[in-house]
Amino acid sequence: MRKAVLALCVVGLMGVAAWAALDAPANFTATVGGTDVVFDWDDVLGATKYSVDVDAAVTYTIDGIDYEASGDLSYGTSDRTDGLPMAQSDLTVAQATIIADVFAALTAQGIDVSLITGLTIDALASAKALNAGKGAGAQNNPFSAPDDFQLTWTAP
Repeated sequence: MRKAVLALCVVGLMGVAAWAALDAPANFTATVGGTDVVFDWDDVLGATKYSVDVDAAVTYTIDGIDYEASGDLSYGTSDRTDGLPMAQSDLTVAQATIIADVFAALTAQGIDVSLITGLTIDALASAKALNAGKGAGAQNNPFSAPDDFQLTWTAP
């Protein structure tokens, strides 16, 4: 089995203002259902938005040979498209979005994704509470306890 490093988008916040650290979200879950992955957690006092980070271990198949890659994906409640507020303590991400993000990262690594016949993503996800705004400074708030999920894709 061959291994490759999968470079995925990681979103960071930079600034100079000092803010009090927020607590880690409690009772975090990642649930695969239908065409989505639903991330859910308890509200954190003072949080105005959240980040969900996904540590992805990817196995993909080309010409019957399995290859491995790994990397991080990041999704935020500030990116939500369901009309709910950023402070809402849940986030639904389409499985197709996560798979497309992995394909984009593999493409960026020079892999011809048109040759992939199968893909498995074994993921460990966790959430972090954030303060809003670019002036919020570095936010080294703790992450929730992680939860795992798995997605699979097969070429049509």
